[in-house]
Amino acid sequence: MWISLLIVAFLWSLSLQFRDTEANEKSVYAVTCPKGTSRTGYGTCKPCENGHFSDAVNSTKCFKCHHCRRQEIESEPCTPTHNIICTCARGYYFNSEILFCFKCRSCGPGRGVIKNCTFNSDTVCAPCEKGKTYSDIRDFSSCKSCTNCGGNLLKKCTRKNDTVCGRGRERNTSKTPPRSLPVPRPRPPTTTPPVFSSTVHSETSKPPVTQSMTKHQLIPFQASLYVLSSILVCAIVAFAVVMYRYKKRRSQPLESPEIAAEATASTNVTTHENHYTTVLASGSRRGSKRMLREVPYTLITELAMCLNPREKWKTLGGHLEFNNTEISNFALVKENATQIMLEEWGQRDCATVSNLMKIFTSLKWSREEKICAAYV
Repeated sequence: MWISLLIVAFLWSLSLQFRDTEANEKSVYAVTCPKGTSRTGYGTCKPCENGHFSDAVNSTKCFKCHHCRRQEIESEPCTPTHNIICTCARGYYFNSEILFCFKCRSCGPGRGVIKNCTFNSDTVCAPCEKGKTYSDIRDFSSCKSCTNCGGNLLKKCTRKNDTVCGRGRERNTSKTPPRSLPVPRPRPPTTTPPVFSSTVHSETSKPPVTQSMTKHQLIPFQASLYVLSSILVCAIVAFAVVMYRYKKRRSQPLESPEIAAEATASTNVTTHENHYTTVLASGSRRGSKRMLREVPYTLITELAMCLNPREKWKTLGGHLEFNNTEISNFALVKENATQIMLEEWGQRDCATVSNLMKIFTSLKWSREEKICAAYV
């Protein structure tokens, strides 16, 4: 009897606790957290911090705002309720399949624009009509009409060159009659005076004077030839010196990390010794905290020259935590696969030059490691 009463009392207390828990849960989820906030605790909404956003109701956390790529411009800034909105810069268009901005293509000689580049489509070029239109330059214009020469045609119009016209007789299009040219009067015949003495012959003879004038005219001509020849020799010598230094510099090994670190330290010391300003000249961080998006774009270009030819970038993409689908999207543009992948990875918070150099060290890629060391 007592045991049954205890069991009934225990079950009754459990049912009361369950009802209280269910009522508390209903009261917690009855509070709706709007956009720009995140749900924390029991029934409380916390506003997103600066540089973060939440674009959904009852979001569990706030997300960090993204950054626009190099070929993109900011159309709308990031707010607590939505992420930053980027559009392609002028001269670029957005490829919806790869989700990347590419540079608009120009039409070469012999081809003209039939559809201009827009924000989501590339330039459309078509060959010029033979014998009617032509284009002799590479630009973003349409084909131009060929010149009509009439009967003075020397060379026909092609897709790449205009018509070449000859010089014909000029017609008098004015209403006034042409003026008659004056008729020259005949000159009386000249007779050579007789030579009476050797003295008169020396005074009236002109050939010696003509010969002396020719000699005086040849002197500056010869001097100019000497000056031009000396300038040409100096130019050849200078070109040879420049090519020798260029080949010698190409044959030297890459700069070691220690020398790059000393150069960076000397730059920092020079910056701090400036008493006229307290702002760093470069404006970017140095050392292990330097972000990939803060360094010059030449780092990505140098790495692309090493990784693109043998598709070594795919191995690097796996260590950068890209999945197979993202790597397949990068492979659609093989000549720019490394650039696109590193620009995408550069948007992350962990995308520092030192972390990228550690990955090259673990892969035992010494050449790529030396390239990154020069930018740390």
